[in-house]
Amino acid sequence: DFKDVSDYVASNAIKFVVHCAGPGTQPERDEPGCFDNIVGMFFNLARLRARFEKVICVGTGHEFLARGSLSHLPCLKRYRPLPEQPYAFAKLICNNVIHDYGLTNFINVRIFQAFGKYEDPDARLMPYAISQLLEHHDVSIDHDVLMSFIYAADFARFIARLLPAQRYDACYHACYRQPIRLSALVAQAKALCGSPSKILVKDRRC
Repeated sequence: DFKDVSDYVASNAIKFVVHCAGPGTQPERDEPGCFDNIVGMFFNLARLRARFEKVICVGTGHEFLARGSLSHLPCLKRYRPLPEQPYAFAKLICNNVIHDYGLTNFINVRIFQAFGKYEDPDARLMPYAISQLLEHHDVSIDHDVLMSFIYAADFARFIARLLPAQRYDACYHACYRQPIRLSALVAQAKALCGSPSKILVKDRRC
């Protein structure tokens, strides 16, 4: 589809690109075609790089296979072990090509966990938890991990500031500095809802 992309860019005089190219829910990230879609579109954009002022690639914290504090995680490094998800492996390739080949108008902005107002309660913890709390049902958490979140509107504001910036790095972590355990996040929602529901944790991980 390179010709289609090239013709579209030429006819619309596109200066900025935000390359997401990834589905939003966990099961879909292992579907056939996920890897090809992400790397294929990145390849198209890389070939057309001279036409763009800036390309922002949305990466993922799954590249790291790491949990807990993010303070020790540099943006650019050789990762071991390699990610097992096709989604994460594809994002890792994009990040490394930006770094290794000096694509100076490309930026990798890595998200570790995002949330917003319009999430699917069947696929995302917090909308599920809030609906359970409002109905006074117990909330079950399979894996009580530490997560670093960013609100969707805050992420959009960050991207809006990054696009016109004259000086920028090759990679950023888009997250709050202090991670929070999922049970603690649900407990905050429980307090706001005034719910008598219990929070049931099946597996507490670091």
